[in-house]
Amino acid sequence: MIDYKSLSSNFVKQRMDIISREDYLSNDDEEFISSNAHHSVEDIDFHLIQAIENSSATEICQCIIMANYYINDENVLYNPSFQSFIRKILIIIINTNNEYDMKLRIDSLWLIGKLLQTNNEAIHFLKDLEILDLFLTLFENNELDIQKYLLFCLRQFSLHCDECHFALVGWLQNHENLFILLKQYIEGIDPLNEKLKIPSILFLNCLMKKPTCFKITQFCLDTFISVINEAEFDNLFDKAVIGLAYIISNNDSKVWRPKLTMCYNGSNLSFIDSLIAFLDFIENTMIISNILRVIIAWYQKNEIIENLEIGAIINLLNYSLNNQINPEIQNEAHNEVNNGILNGAMNKTTINEHERENAKKYQRILFISSFTLNTLAECGKPFIVEMVDKNVLEYSMNAYHHADYQSKINISILCSTIAVHGQTGHKKKMIEMGFLNMFVDMFQSKIIDLSYRSVSAIYSLFQAGQCFDGTNICTNGFIEIGGLDEINEILEQNEDEKLCKIAHLLINDYFAE
Repeated sequence: MIDYKSLSSNFVKQRMDIISREDYLSNDDEEFISSNAHHSVEDIDFHLIQAIENSSATEICQCIIMANYYINDENVLYNPSFQSFIRKILIIIINTNNEYDMKLRIDSLWLIGKLLQTNNEAIHFLKDLEILDLFLTLFENNELDIQKYLLFCLRQFSLHCDECHFALVGWLQNHENLFILLKQYIEGIDPLNEKLKIPSILFLNCLMKKPTCFKITQFCLDTFISVINEAEFDNLFDKAVIGLAYIISNNDSKVWRPKLTMCYNGSNLSFIDSLIAFLDFIENTMIISNILRVIIAWYQKNEIIENLEIGAIINLLNYSLNNQINPEIQNEAHNEVNNGILNGAMNKTTINEHERENAKKYQRILFISSFTLNTLAECGKPFIVEMVDKNVLEYSMNAYHHADYQSKINISILCSTIAVHGQTGHKKKMIEMGFLNMFVDMFQSKIIDLSYRSVSAIYSLFQAGQCFDGTNICTNGFIEIGGLDEINEILEQNEDEKLCKIAHLLINDYFAE
């Protein structure tokens, strides 16, 4: 076996847990690549042949590092010398005769992983070499040091395209031991396996981003449920929750609904009810966001959660107040983002980093909670009635004033849905609260669909504001805030037939001279 430990310090280093170019290559490596950029692919392949013949780990490592120069070249896979080079790298990874040190194999795997991640042509070339079967077999050999990197490579196939995803799924059905190991890593308590928990569940998540065979889907579903039932509220829990959202989105309800509506561990609540109940006290904003994604996916499948507590979601609109986020800091952080977009660079201010992070968390929660509520509102009047009864209009108006651009859009869409489909009493309340300003404000986005929603909402409020004497309680206020000018501008500058039709209807019904 080549003694990797004897190599020069320029080429021997511990690889970081997260696979990225910056983590993998040191400054010395980058300098080495630059100084050897004149080497052709043919040169690198020739040097690798010599290095293998000489059993020189130093030279093999140098060849691997030099190959990084070509990693983003889409045409390099058509070069026979590069194809030959990759085949030799795979031989190093396989290590049939135990010739190569583990770290050299990891470096080789890293190169393949980055090639798969960044080079579109590499995926199909390597798939045709039946690398999927090779990597799955290597994983089942239970060599802990390389399993994380193997999972990273396998994830790239699942993420690439349907053809690659289903090729991976096909091979997985011949490698049942892999799932035994994944379950052991995710659910086990052995400290040696700890570093494989997150890579393992990330791999399952990737599989669930697209339709997969029933058996694998059920394995993933059972695994995610098991992790969530532990209620550790850690990174693993978070990944399990988003995995559920993927399963719900990509499968018929008969695949997932029976298990998600069951009661576990002697609880009187179903699994989905228990998951949603975490919203009342959990503090991790990523987990909150992913629980909401589960709800969104559920209702987008036209399924109902029987005991859904909408009030818990509405309360998230008030997240900044409930968690004592300073409104001034919130606005300053919001202005930073806007100024950064306008000026091409972020303004440097004295905002405390902790408070800045809290502001970002608030925007994340505000964005996804308003989207969730709109998904529910679009399911019909009963949901809208319950929302209005639980102060969604008050919370939405307050949140709108502290929201960033994307969250403002989501809030305005939610409120436009209530304006169009809500009861007359809801619409009159919206007029009194000044929601016309919100809808007029959204014309500034110049987004056709959003403008259409806004005009439709305004028209609905005008309908509710019509008085018996022929006057309308919306008219004067609408003109004062520039709404009529905005509508006329839409008619003058916009060619979208659907938008212009509703704008003409508003003008003709309520502003005809």
